Amino acid sequence: MLQVGKVSLNVNDQDAAKRFWVEKMGFEEVMDTPMGEAGSPRWIEVRAPGDGITLVLFSHRFDMEKVGALNNVLFACDDVPRTYRELAAKGIDFPDKPAQQEWGWWATFRDNEGNFYGLTERNA
Repeated sequence: MLQVGKVSLNVNDQDAAKRFWVEKMGFEEVMDTPMGEAGSPRWIEVRAPGDGITLVLFSHRFDMEKVGALNNVLFACDDVPRTYRELAAKGIDFPDKPAQQEWGWWATFRDNEGNFYGLTERNA
């Protein structure tokens, strides 16, 4: 049986991305290790507490054209309006505030580099 284990995000500044996901979003650092000689990119993994999917904060080829477009990673929570309030209080940018849609609650947020993600409810 296959399952999603890791998802790589479009990251340009690994240190800033790590601070964003750990300090603002509340993710746990799983790994931060060199991938070669000094100055080379590192392999950085973070994970939401209690979640099995790991985010890899590494992009072999950072794609500026993807910044600002809706990312193919959608995040789920138990309560979109509550999560929105908690994250907005931490300074997370929400271009689309929570709204009830035909398929359930929905909002969008941006990370520190302008990448754009969806936020929905787990059972929607």
